[in-house]
Amino acid sequence: MQDLIIYNVPDHLFEGLHVRAERHRRSIQDELTSLLEVAVAETDGLGLPFNPSPLPNGRTSVRRGWKTVAQDYAETVGRQPVPPSGAPEPAVGIIGPGGQEQ
Repeated sequence: MQDLIIYNVPDHLFEGLHVRAERHRRSIQDELTSLLEVAVAETDGLGLPFNPSPLPNGRTSVRRGWKTVAQDYAETVGRQPVPPSGAPEPAVGIIGPGGQEQ
């Protein structure tokens, strides 16, 4: 097991951690370990390990639970009712990922 030392923790963060540890009946060290376990285990919503997308300026974007256009489109189309045979054409269509009406 490795040691981790954090210096210069702002007072408000330390107090918040202390209150949280008391609420969970843990030591501050155990509370920090619990928080780190949750943070490391986060996924991107697709079951893949969380990996921030790099941006051109070198920073990373934090996107959690976002879907691609294709995923959102597939879900939207899947929720649409199928019109009965012989029904008139709908007045509104769904625009697909390529900008084409489906």
